[in-house]
Amino acid sequence: MPQFVEDCVKKIHGTNKRTGKPYTRSDKYAICNAAWNKKQKKASIDEVEFVDNDEDVLAAEEMMDKKMTECHRRMMKSGKAKNMEEAHEICQKYLTKAGFDGNRLEFILDMEVMKKFKEDN
Repeated sequence: MPQFVEDCVKKIHGTNKRTGKPYTRSDKYAICNAAWNKKQKKASIDEVEFVDNDEDVLAAEEMMDKKMTECHRRMMKSGKAKNMEEAHEICQKYLTKAGFDGNRLEFILDMEVMKKFKEDN
């Protein structure tokens, strides 16, 4: 992991707005990884130094919150989870599988839908 991600993880405290519970280590890594990816896209080719910007972390937190909410919704709708806690546990496992990358999480979930569609037809 880049040093930015490690430093960012140490800075995140408090509770997750969506769950009302303290951030898990997975939540923190996902948020910080998303912020890191955003910084890489914004940086010019010659720029090596990344500036720590709380706005990027907040934007990444919001993006990850949306992706996890969508994951929860999918788990409940598909019947894989009986309640939100179960859905959150399943989504945390998917997030870990995705390397704490929100875009990969979305891709994995989409692939599961396609797999299910093929099985049904």
